[in-house]
Amino acid sequence: GGDVGKLRGVADQLNLVSESLVKLHPVSEPMAQALVNAVDVTVRSGKPPATELAMEAAQAALAACAAQGAKVTALMVDSENVPIVLISADGGVLTERLAASKARIAVKTGMSSAEAGERAKTDPAFAAQIKADPYMSAAFSGALPVTMGGEKAGAFAVGGGSVAGQDEACAKAGLAKIQDRLR
Repeated sequence: GGDVGKLRGVADQLNLVSESLVKLHPVSEPMAQALVNAVDVTVRSGKPPATELAMEAAQAALAACAAQGAKVTALMVDSENVPIVLISADGGVLTERLAASKARIAVKTGMSSAEAGERAKTDPAFAAQIKADPYMSAAFSGALPVTMGGEKAGAFAVGGGSVAGQDEACAKAGLAKIQDRLR
């Protein structure tokens, strides 16, 4: 997703720069090692869940909501908010936009969209930040941040439920299906 593919090439170049730096100026080894470590963390943090896992989570979330009579959309995005999988139940209306808005909030804030909604109630600057982004609009529950190996990997969102908390419950059910394989 995003420019993650280009990131590996940049990382390789920075590793070569670090090696050269140490050869030319040996006392700079701690700085060169710090650069290599930072690049490695950055490369790992951009790795999204595999498409197969995202699909499995989305199908599980749709099934959980369908069992409650809700026609929703499930969306998995990477850490740059680029969609990996988007599935909408038959008859869902405008649910894709709801899921996308919630996912963006989770990616941008690093918290669930429900947590962001609660914070927006007491933090006017935070609320203004959300409202200022036309792709976020308002924070409603239904999106969860996704981590892999302790690193930010994206978000999983469900939109379109008719009962408070329904979207988040379905998103949790979807992520629970794949949680042990997110590495």
